[in-house]
Amino acid sequence: MWQRTGALVLAVTACLGVASAQDKPSVGDTLTKAGFRIEYIRILKEFIGGDADRAVADLARLPPAATHRLNPKDGKPWGDKLVTQRDFTLTPNASEALFELSELQMSLAAVMVETEAAFLENRGDLLYDRLQNAELWLDSVEQLFNRGRWADFRRRWSLAVGRKALWSAAPSPASKILRDACALFPDDAALFLAYGHAQETTAFVAGATTPVDRSAAGAARRRALSESRTALERALRLDSGSNSSIEARVRLAHIHAISGEDGRAAPLLEQVLSRSAPQPYQYLSSIMLGDIDARAGRLDQATTRYIEARQIVPGAQNVYVAHAHALRAADRHEEAAGVLREMLGRSQRIDDPWVQYSRGFDPELTRLEPLRAFVRGMMQ
Repeated sequence: MWQRTGALVLAVTACLGVASAQDKPSVGDTLTKAGFRIEYIRILKEFIGGDADRAVADLARLPPAATHRLNPKDGKPWGDKLVTQRDFTLTPNASEALFELSELQMSLAAVMVETEAAFLENRGDLLYDRLQNAELWLDSVEQLFNRGRWADFRRRWSLAVGRKALWSAAPSPASKILRDACALFPDDAALFLAYGHAQETTAFVAGATTPVDRSAAGAARRRALSESRTALERALRLDSGSNSSIEARVRLAHIHAISGEDGRAAPLLEQVLSRSAPQPYQYLSSIMLGDIDARAGRLDQATTRYIEARQIVPGAQNVYVAHAHALRAADRHEEAAGVLREMLGRSQRIDDPWVQYSRGFDPELTRLEPLRAFVRGMMQ
């Protein structure tokens, strides 16, 4: 690592794209601790009052581990003087309220820049490291300010980022973020629903791998399913009437069904079908009820359920597979083959809701733009 004073000049040149990435060390390699602080604060200022997209891109060029040089746990990570949004000049005589607001805004800007940089590249390691950095800044905010100043942002950030991590097929960081948030906000149904979703997905990741220690993977899967069940049950106790409760019922029913508890799964699925549920949840509920009927030997009722599912989402594939599997299990092989021929010959083919199930169905829940707008507008 270079330690010369001129290293900062080279680092800024690299950020601007003048220096060749092949010929020069990375920005993180060339910056001293003091130089990194200057560059990091510049990025935050840009995010708050300038081109936020460029600020996120600039941070993405820095290695995630470099953020630890700033020591987010420091009582005053940005120094003793106020940084204003208007012109970013130092204002040592500002009121205490403005000083606190600026420190809070800078720290939340650090949360958002790290968060948005996490999702720029499709790399799980960078996503995990960047989100860890964001949580470090959140922890700093909690130490510096009273709960009333940060609680709503922390809740909204946890929900959006947890959902976005799941959408990005990263259940591990999603589970950690949402678990911590549930501890902070024990009466928030949306957080418990999202955490239940994350743990349900974690369970199937553990079950899909082939580790050296199969018993450990099985134990991890059972533990994740148990935590998911507990979270989803709490979500329904907190909120049993909103549209979100539809998702909670489907996911909880799914866990009951794969745990051999069809008697507990069926009423939840019937409740979903009795309401104006989104099509993906109607489709999944019909398939699961068909599977429950098939396991109980009620094959005619199961067939009715499968046909209903076909009508809900025409062109989806898994309902044909489920129907054929049920017929084959009942030794009705010719009928099973006929269903598969129908599947192969269907005129319309779409992405099956089961494919998206582990990631969620509502992209609006993953949006970071409202959080960005909140941070940028704090001093307006």
